[in-house]
Amino acid sequence: MKTDYLFLGDSITDSNHLWMPETGSLGDGYVAMLAKQLGPDAQIVNKGIDGFTVAALLERLNRGFLKGHPDVISLMIGINDIGVALNTNVTLNDLRFAEHYREVLMRLHDSGAAVLCSGPFIFPHPQKYQLWIPYVLELEQIMGEICASLSLPFVPLHAYMTSLVQNEDYDAVTVDGIHPTTYGHEELADYLLPHLLDLARTHSV
Repeated sequence: MKTDYLFLGDSITDSNHLWMPETGSLGDGYVAMLAKQLGPDAQIVNKGIDGFTVAALLERLNRGFLKGHPDVISLMIGINDIGVALNTNVTLNDLRFAEHYREVLMRLHDSGAAVLCSGPFIFPHPQKYQLWIPYVLELEQIMGEICASLSLPFVPLHAYMTSLVQNEDYDAVTVDGIHPTTYGHEELADYLLPHLLDLARTHSV
């Protein structure tokens, strides 16, 4: 039985997918790696977009961005919202993050798909990203509470991804503090795989 997966998110999901036709428009990141692990019975679509915020995704959804009938939708978003908040000196509340995130999830859930939500992560390398960590943890709490209220699964990623760093060797896991290396994408794919399989199995019952 075939399962249709749709991946939504920012540049971490995007991972060059629009510029790498040889990969079947999946990019060179965790989505492409998951496609190999999920096997031939999985139909994978990557609609991650570099720079996406929750507000931008909601605006696209309002314009018909969600087409087709995926069985499972994976959403990984939030880090750009933190960047906007810090760069414009506003709060996440000012950005109406919680309101927009809830509306996005309701829209995705109403499509009939099973939805897997993942939180953002950041590495304090370069050191300036140390300031982002409290925001990441705040988003994790907001996202987790909204997902719980909608009975949707939520996977916090910050603690797991940062735990991959051994002996302060950040360069092995991240290229710039935000985007994973190939190894980081591999570990991310491995971590998400059982969650996606469980969701697909539950959805098909």
